[in-house]
Amino acid sequence: MTPNLLAYAKFYYGCDSISGIPLEDDGGSGSAGAHWERSLLGDEAMTASSIYEPKYTAFTMSLLADSGWYQPNYDFADL
Repeated sequence: MTPNLLAYAKFYYGCDSISGIPLEDDGGSGSAGAHWERSLLGDEAMTASSIYEPKYTAFTMSLLADSGWYQPNYDFADL
């Protein structure tokens, strides 16, 4: 779990002992373990399903910030 993502997950769920966000456990090598678990994060853009109107939440923005490649503007995060 990356530091910004872990901090956001603890805040979002109100749980200081949370250790991670579940990844997809179904599908092939392109989805299992590489995307958010759809049953928990629904229409989040980083789930493995095609979504008509994907949401870009602070979960994904935190992960992108931790990658070091992006500086997301959290003001634009979907709820």
